[in-house]
Amino acid sequence: MSGGLDPHRIAEVIVTTAAGGGRRGSGYRVSDTAVLTAFHVVAGAAGVQVRFDADRPSQWSAAAVVAWSDTSTDVAVLTFAPQKGAIPVAPARFGRMGDDRHALVAVYAAGFPLWKQRRRTDGRPFRELHQADGTVAALSNLRTGTLEITVPVAAADPATPRCRHGRGCRAPPCGPGAT
Repeated sequence: MSGGLDPHRIAEVIVTTAAGGGRRGSGYRVSDTAVLTAFHVVAGAAGVQVRFDADRPSQWSAAAVVAWSDTSTDVAVLTFAPQKGAIPVAPARFGRMGDDRHALVAVYAAGFPLWKQRRRTDGRPFRELHQADGTVAALSNLRTGTLEITVPVAAADPATPRCRHGRGCRAPPCGPGAT
């Protein structure tokens, strides 16, 4: 697939910690056996699972291990054995963005953020997928060599309670231990 995200490559990264807790993050399948994710998602993990096509008929998951990581850029590569019969994927293409001319480059991201946590009809929680499309201005952040991603302000999420007449409004919980 060119020009955007392949939904079958979007991974939910499920981490268990040595203390018995857990956390979740997102990743993207960059080859038949590798997922690119953020290091902070898998830091200190006792176990890692990658799940694809969550809650869909084609859902599958596999145990994964951290094959490479870099804390300074917050990047990790997980490797796994694909489930028998999993559809093979072509390796993702990577490139370097030039910094010698004006350009506006389209970028796409998807993940399972905490603010998209929902409840199934049986009460069990899950995180809904969020897609964010934006742009990177090639000349921004030339000194630091980082990317500045601009994403238009999203419309209000219909599943999030709204304030009515200035009453009953509060920010959703966030940070460690938030539910």
